[in-house]
Amino acid sequence: MMITIINWTHNLKTSLNLSEQAACHKALYDCILPRLSGIDNTGFKDILKDLFQGEAVVDTKVRDIEPALVEVMAAYGFISTDKIMQKTYQMHDLLLNHRSLILLGTAGIGKSSILRM
Repeated sequence: MMITIINWTHNLKTSLNLSEQAACHKALYDCILPRLSGIDNTGFKDILKDLFQGEAVVDTKVRDIEPALVEVMAAYGFISTDKIMQKTYQMHDLLLNHRSLILLGTAGIGKSSILRM
């Protein structure tokens, strides 16, 4: 996990020309937050706020794909809510830095559907 965070920090720093602190903040947010849920998610966000006081997480969404993503979601019968869009962007970011991805969740929440998109 630590190597992934270090590599992602380096990639963000060089590709987006971010400060080391901003890149580290974003890397921690991107690499750890998708693995958490509920109260753990909230607690981790609070820890990041304390560590990186006054610095917001850098938004690295690929906005060029948003219209196409909304169109594909509509074709599959999904409503493009903020939460679905956020999860889709998280998956996109993770796939930029990992060779594989494991989707976990209860039955019927859209794991197979998001893979088809």
